[in-house]
Amino acid sequence: MSTVTDYRVDDWTWWQTAVENPQRVMDGTLPVHDGEPMTGFYRTTTEKGGEYKPVAFWYVGGALQAAVDGKVASEDFARSIWTHACKRPVSHEAYLAKTEKGVWPDEVVAEIKGERQSLQAKPKTEPAPKRPVRQPSAEPNPRAVIGNNAGPAESAEFQQLKDEIDEWRRRLDKELKDGDPADEDSASRVSDIGTKLSELERQADQMRVAEKQPFLDGGREIDAKFKPLTNMAEDGKRKAKRAVTPYLQKKTAEEQERLRQEDAQRQQERRLDDAAGSRREPKAQVGNRKAVSLVKRKVAVIDDPVTLATFMLTKCDPPLPDLIEVIRTAALRMLKAGVAVTGAHLEEIEEAR
Repeated sequence: MSTVTDYRVDDWTWWQTAVENPQRVMDGTLPVHDGEPMTGFYRTTTEKGGEYKPVAFWYVGGALQAAVDGKVASEDFARSIWTHACKRPVSHEAYLAKTEKGVWPDEVVAEIKGERQSLQAKPKTEPAPKRPVRQPSAEPNPRAVIGNNAGPAESAEFQQLKDEIDEWRRRLDKELKDGDPADEDSASRVSDIGTKLSELERQADQMRVAEKQPFLDGGREIDAKFKPLTNMAEDGKRKAKRAVTPYLQKKTAEEQERLRQEDAQRQQERRLDDAAGSRREPKAQVGNRKAVSLVKRKVAVIDDPVTLATFMLTKCDPPLPDLIEVIRTAALRMLKAGVAVTGAHLEEIEEAR
């Protein structure tokens, strides 16, 4: 494994030291070798005058891995930006803020001529993390590879499975070139191909689950971390709304009465036949932040389900698909239970599986 003086490129120590004191990178007391990125999180620009993008370097089995702006970067590209990125180490929290929210913690976003524009702040010294940061996944699943227009390289296992599926699909197309099977031998060959493709489908799904699992585990860890906070906030929000509802109802009734009296007085003074245009909907609200208020909305109340169903079926031409599906599902349950249903019956069909 390559080393830079007393620091290993696959260890977090160099990056943690740089985050704690970036000046050591600038004055040379923290050694930097061209083309030998040190494991950690950084930011750099990939073009002159461009914005700072988040960068991560790590090693898997001695091989350099890198991500720039949330996308996997080729090894050559990663090594080429190291001498620029090393001067701007960032904390793991700052890296996540940029990759997940699109904004650096020390970045100012302003609206200029109707457009949101970033006023990039000068990188500043950030405290080193107190606990080791979890290493990025060894096999990220990017949408593109920076520095390589050919797209992300797939694993040999993935490519082998893809080639095998392609081959069996070609065999199937060849068998069905002249139409569906017409004899025992042809039907047997097509059935065998279907069985093989079913096995390959299971293999592909197992590979998908395995590759996706680290991301699911990470998501569950984050959910578990923030769930107590969101629960506390939601419980407090509901409690606050329940507490102010009686007051809002009282205030709304008082406001309605006041408006009624004002309206009656205006009608008496101006002798208007219709003062509806001058009415304003009362809206009581409390709170100095986002107002909590009573609002009105319209809801449908079913007076007679049978009459309503008859109306919907006879007045809608053709009948609504969702309504037909609901009726079909209900009829199927009753028929399976042995209940005679007028206008519906059971049929047995065959289908390939």
